[in-house]
Amino acid sequence: MSAVTTVEFLDHWNEETERYETVHLPAKYEVCPDCKGEGKSSAYLGAFTRDELDEMGDEFIDDYRAGNFDRPCERCAGNRVIAVVDEELCDPALLQEYKKMKDDEAESRMAEAAERAYFSRIG
Repeated sequence: MSAVTTVEFLDHWNEETERYETVHLPAKYEVCPDCKGEGKSSAYLGAFTRDELDEMGDEFIDDYRAGNFDRPCERCAGNRVIAVVDEELCDPALLQEYKKMKDDEAESRMAEAAERAYFSRIG
């Protein structure tokens, strides 16, 4: 018997109990979009211009291309896949609430990034 995969959804208001509760939504596994299923990445280093790579030298470039600076992907912890809500199996009302929560979180992250960018410019 295989284990059922779920995604935890926090702070769902239960009308019957009049309390917030944790709900586990049905999930499926998908290839991690951050590492594209590799399980490791050197993305934490950022991107390099051609001039920067030339400045660092051939040994660095060889090590970089060989994956010597890779570390486990932060999103999937090296597992190559992540659990995502299986929308086909999900209760429609809970799915709508979950999507709103995710949209709110994304909006909050964008606002925080804009604030950081603003304050880094005015120093």
